[in-house]
Amino acid sequence: MHDLRANLRTRPLIAQAQGILQERYGLRDAETAFDLLRDSSQQH
Repeated sequence: MHDLRANLRTRPLIAQAQGILQERYGLRDAETAFDLLRDSSQQH
């Protein structure tokens, strides 16, 4: 249950970050932006 609540809290933040990346880098879709976020998070 705790994981579900955490996911619901972070989902809007992730969507916002995806939108920022799409606009800033001209990415074609949210999936590409999410891939960039995921890859970056695993490097740091």
